[in-house]
Amino acid sequence: MSTNELTISFATAREVLAVAIALPVVGILVVSGRSYIRLANQQKFDIDDWFIVGSLVLVIGMGASQIYGVSQKAIGYASEPYPSPSPTAELTELTPKQRVVELVDWITWVLMVPANGLIKLSTLFLYRRLFFVVRWDLFDILSLALVVICALWTMSFLFATIFGCGAHFDYPWGPLAEIGSCNTNMRLDGLMISDLITDILVWLVPIPVVWQMKMPITQKLGVTAILMLAAVSLAAAVVRLIVQWQISNGGYAAHTDVDRKPAIARKAASLNEY
Repeated sequence: MSTNELTISFATAREVLAVAIALPVVGILVVSGRSYIRLANQQKFDIDDWFIVGSLVLVIGMGASQIYGVSQKAIGYASEPYPSPSPTAELTELTPKQRVVELVDWITWVLMVPANGLIKLSTLFLYRRLFFVVRWDLFDILSLALVVICALWTMSFLFATIFGCGAHFDYPWGPLAEIGSCNTNMRLDGLMISDLITDILVWLVPIPVVWQMKMPITQKLGVTAILMLAAVSLAAAVVRLIVQWQISNGGYAAHTDVDRKPAIARKAASLNEY
């Protein structure tokens, strides 16, 4: 089975390694630069800084899991034939390398959910640090409400990922018959949709505050343009949603392609830059 039912191309082992190494390195450089500026200006490390450091650690973990998968020649390589010639082999059997793929996939999701959640929370607390907050004004209420929503989103989907198969903790990296009992696609569809919605809300919440500030319109446009850089993250969220939707609705081959690369392309899109 080699047909690609997705609109994005499969990722090769080299491409997976490039993403798994480059994005964590970029994250380390950017977060280190941010920390240096804080210290140089004698500003204290606040909760937004600690959240972004935590998310960086998780992104490094995602990269490490991808590198491990490639090192085992499991990710980005053609699949081995199933041990049995039975027509049901793809449902009930799994080669050792295919099991590595499923395990890396599960680990990546477990790390990605809190990483994205911490990035959202860090952004919200950074907004509250940058913009003067009047207690119980609209921005105060909306930003705090989003903090609660994003925290609940993170915890809910993290627990749903870990306990998605109930007491069968090894099902996520088992044969398709076991994975299929976990309602994985339904959970991932909900995750991708809600991830995009919360990203949009986090992105929009400071814009009214900027345009209410007493500054020249050129400065308002400049600040808004800086906030627009978050559109890169929104674009990644859209790609994740589209690919996951195709995997959920694109038939058997979209989820089980023997080259084992669609999930890696999806995960590459899920590694956020800072």
